[in-house]
This record gives sequence, structure tokens and C-alpha cells, in this order.
Amino acid sequence: MGYSRKCGNKEVKSAKALSRVVISDMTKHINQMQKLSKLFSVLTIFIGAVLLIYMIAVEDEPGALPLILLIIGVIWFVITKYQIKKRAQRET
Repeated sequence: MGYSRKCGNKEVKSAKALSRVVISDMTKHINQMQKLSKLFSVLTIFIGAVLLIYMIAVEDEPGALPLILLIIGVIWFVITKYQIKKRAQRET
């Protein structure tokens, strides 16, 4: 009697193989989350920039909300890029 377990669509024969499958799935999930995080940070920067331009054009002064969106978006983007770079260095 051997060890056999189903993980998703894959059937694995050993605990070591199971851990490889789980780590592989986790890595894919983390990469997808980092891509989404990067997309949302760029979207936040874009919305902040559009609002900033609109506020300056309409009221002749920048508002607090567009500036906060820009700052949060830039910080979020930098952190995400750092995490992606750190993960890439660990994998090599």
C-alpha cells in the first residue's frame, strides 16, 4: 500500500510530491496576486492624476483626495515592485 492523494486535478504518490504541487500552486497564486496588486496601484495613480488635473482645471488648486491617491498609489507600486524583485532573486 502506497501513499496516494489527489490534489486538485493531480494525483500524487508521495508527501514530497504533494509538497511540490502545493508550493507550485501557491507560487502561481502569489504571482497572480502581485500582478493584480501592481495593476491596482497603477490604476490608483491614474485615477489620482486624472482627479488632480480635473481639480486644478476646475478649482485652480489641487485637492487633498487626488494627492492622497497619488501618494498611496506610488507607495503601493514601489512596495509591490520590491516584493516582485525580492521573490525573483530568491527563485534564482
